[in-house]
Amino acid sequence: MQRPLLLTVLFLAGCTYNPLDSASPRRLPASVDVDKRLHLSPEDSAQIYRLVVRQTNQQIDSMSPGAKKGTVEVICGYGEQLSTGSRVTGDEFTVQKTGTEWKVVDKGSWIR
Repeated sequence: MQRPLLLTVLFLAGCTYNPLDSASPRRLPASVDVDKRLHLSPEDSAQIYRLVVRQTNQQIDSMSPGAKKGTVEVICGYGEQLSTGSRVTGDEFTVQKTGTEWKVVDKGSWIR
């Protein structure tokens, strides 16, 4: 009886979403606020998400147009609640598309 249960658990674990997997079938999580002025394709949004998730352990909150044309600003950690209250600092990334791939071109931080 334990073997079928173990196989079922392993099968279900294999079906879960992994944001670091470039072949993952899922799209950008609904919790990320994407500025409508970006006009990003679902593939671009997901690629940016996977790229930034590799760079930080903070939750990705929003994507908005960057200061330079063709760049996207990604804000992380702003909406996180910590044991001592809301986060007061977080990561900010600027990403830019080169060919078919998005790359981090700048990493900064924000302070409340």
